[in-house]
Amino acid sequence: MILKSEKIHNQEQLISILKNQLEQAMSRLTELKNIDSKFQATISELETLLE
Repeated sequence: MILKSEKIHNQEQLISILKNQLEQAMSRLTELKNIDSKFQATISELETLLE
């Protein structure tokens, strides 16, 4: 993450930092999607049991 106190010295450094942040965000999004799928499956199972 870019700290306010950090200075970006060139465009390549900024691009590298942003690419890293994007990769981390994409990874976290994938994790959250997997968790959501598990929740949805559990909810479906519970709904089936309640029928």
